[in-house]
Amino acid sequence: MGTNHYRYWWQKPKRYAVQEEDRKVSFLELFYDLIYVAIIAQLSHKLAVDVSWSSFGEFSFLFLVVWWGWYNGAIYHDLHGNNDIKTRVVTFLQMFAVTAIAVFIHNAFTDGAIGFIISYSIFLLIITVLWYRTGYHDPDHKPLANPYALSYLISIMLMLASIFVDTSLRFYLWYISFGIIVIQPLLLYTIGLNNTKIQTQIDKSIGLSPSIRERFGLITIIVLGEVVVGVVNGLISSHHLDLINGLIAFLSMSLGVGIWWVYFDYISNQKPKSNHIIEHIWGYLHMPLTLGITTIGAATINITAVGNQVESPVRLLLTGGIAIVYISISFMFFTLRCDDKSRKLNRVGQVITALAGIISILLYFLRIEMHLLLLLLDIVLLAPIYFGFRIWIRQYIKNINEDNSIVE
Repeated sequence: MGTNHYRYWWQKPKRYAVQEEDRKVSFLELFYDLIYVAIIAQLSHKLAVDVSWSSFGEFSFLFLVVWWGWYNGAIYHDLHGNNDIKTRVVTFLQMFAVTAIAVFIHNAFTDGAIGFIISYSIFLLIITVLWYRTGYHDPDHKPLANPYALSYLISIMLMLASIFVDTSLRFYLWYISFGIIVIQPLLLYTIGLNNTKIQTQIDKSIGLSPSIRERFGLITIIVLGEVVVGVVNGLISSHHLDLINGLIAFLSMSLGVGIWWVYFDYISNQKPKSNHIIEHIWGYLHMPLTLGITTIGAATINITAVGNQVESPVRLLLTGGIAIVYISISFMFFTLRCDDKSRKLNRVGQVITALAGIISILLYFLRIEMHLLLLLLDIVLLAPIYFGFRIWIRQYIKNINEDNSIVE
């Protein structure tokens, strides 16, 4: 009786072949995603403090590291998580590690490097143990789980080794360490093309479930919150609040609202194609999407604090971030599943969104006051919003017709 009770609360990892199609995102997963608010806020603030090409390079690398950590944590929970004490404990441990990373990430390339290395290595160690346990308890999944665990273990050793080398070499070890993690799935997929057993495992476990697609929408919302935080922090730090500052804050926040509208009408409202590779391309495109949104959030801190006296690098940060978001959404159209009636409308939306991205970056070269630039950027956003609204209405009507046919 006691043993059975223990096994119920401390279960083995869920087998990859046992997936719940109607599984909902749990409150534990929502709590886990919420922790990333702290780390994304630190990255946004880091970029806002020092708007330069070198700072943007550091920001992009660290953001990619953080995003990949979230992605692996989300994917693992979706494939192998259970509603038991073990899953909660492991998830909380990851959250503590992410919180530690948030403490040091602002100065990761300077005096916070050692703290960042240790906290990030602890996070990787948790992921390593999870993947190893999965292969141990699910022999069928071992051909995928063990290579994942091995790549993470090598990555940890390189990160820890970077503590003992010269600073000029340290960051190269970071790049190699992270590169191993990123390249490993692609390498494993390539090997699987000539190995039937591995390919079978990949085909059964690589697809994105409805719940994990929902997680992408949730992390996008969290990142969009940084635009609002940027507006608020900028206004708080402003030494002189007047009508122009208020207008700039309103127009800045309108960008965040508009991006939400476009994403959730165009992307989240439609399913990716039923192809495992395309599904993951759809998922990976959320990385530049969320990076662009975070960049906009960093720009709004400066814009709302300074007003119309914004320097050129901040203007480039704003227009460049918006362009990254639009172009990312435009590429996502290639991955979407749609019927013949929606295909033409989707193509128009794709072109409109791509043009909006191009126009946004070109607006940087207009030497106009910031409130006028923001107004033009909001006007450019209206075209994608319009076509996104049409797609949403079409999908809404389609769902009603399907529900009525089921009732009949």
